[in-house]
Amino acid sequence: MKNFKKCQICNKNKGCKQILDHRFECLYNQYSNHSGQIISFLARGNFTNEIYYMYCKIGNNTTLRKIDKFLKNKWVNCCDHLSKFYNSSNKIIKKNTKLSDINDNIFFYEYDYGTSTQIVITKYKKLNGTNNDDNIDIILENDNMHIPCVICKNDSKYIIYNNKNYEINTYCETHKIKSELMHLICNSPRVGVCGYELIESNDSDDINDSDELIKSTKKI
Repeated sequence: MKNFKKCQICNKNKGCKQILDHRFECLYNQYSNHSGQIISFLARGNFTNEIYYMYCKIGNNTTLRKIDKFLKNKWVNCCDHLSKFYNSSNKIIKKNTKLSDINDNIFFYEYDYGTSTQIVITKYKKLNGTNNDDNIDIILENDNMHIPCVICKNDSKYIIYNNKNYEINTYCETHKIKSELMHLICNSPRVGVCGYELIESNDSDDINDSDELIKSTKKI
């Protein structure tokens, strides 16, 4: 079953190249009476080289500026680097653009123009509801990645990034060492870059364009 993955929604086995589209179908069937669109975010981890994903239900009036804030808060922000959205022709998409005004089914997001994290954004067909809100709801995301401890190969909880020799080491709770460079490992493609550690902001002006950015989070 190496070339197959199990859908977390219906438990069917699908080929690795089919699973992403299959998840769209399952989620669409589950949320078809809701408003907005099902959107996927896919990124390859800078350090882990694994594929990270989120499927979200996003309102039609949501701007790219709000999606930018969401991605920074949830996945990538480490040092307030620059970011941009662009299409397959490498043309910049302005952040005041509404999701419903983007004609491309696939477009892209880049955070940090030095050690970049690239995210592929895919739009699925619109849901059947008529509300035009700007909510962003996470409805499915990948499980935590297995990152082995350098000593015992069990799941790591901590990561140390040494800027002097560019060495990265990971440690479990049992084998962690004392270091000012130690950070918690988080479920993000940015882990291992710039000492990234997830710190969710409580400042609504920093994160939200409306009262609530993420209404529900579901890991399956």
